Amino acid sequence: MGGDGPRLFAVSRAEAGRALRRFLDERLPTFGTHQDAMLEDDWSMSHSLLSVPLNLGLLDPLRVVEAAERRYREGTAPLASVEGFVRQVLGWREWTWHLYWHLGPEYLRSNHFGATAELPGWWRALDPEGTEARCLSRTMAEVRERGTPTTSSGSWCWAATPSNGATGPTG
Repeated sequence: MGGDGPRLFAVSRAEAGRALRRFLDERLPTFGTHQDAMLEDDWSMSHSLLSVPLNLGLLDPLRVVEAAERRYREGTAPLASVEGFVRQVLGWREWTWHLYWHLGPEYLRSNHFGATAELPGWWRALDPEGTEARCLSRTMAEVRERGTPTTSSGSWCWAATPSNGATGPTG
């Protein structure tokens, strides 16, 4: 998935280090006020864009959080920005990762709500025109264009109502 073109995300240790420094220098100061914002004309806004190097093991989550904390202590990033970033990395990303390990493979097969409906064809095809929910449409377009959504668009659109009357991505 994603369009062919220059790589947008770090996939080597050197690129990951540069991506972290770029985030700390350019986007961390506004992360607190814009961490969940979405603008069509600015897909990355204040997002860290560090999920790929974190998921590839190129960056250590604790070291990333410590680097952000240093910026607060140096006075170059406000508390709200650093707190929001730390919460997303350690409070959400790492918690979820450990949840999967704690609950084991059966968690992947769990279906708490008993959902049985097939996903609509537009969902499987990543067709952004298949839904009237703007945030969901934008998220699908981002996945098609870049292979991944920004953090906020992916996390805030899960409950959007598709145009076919379904109540979210499960049906």
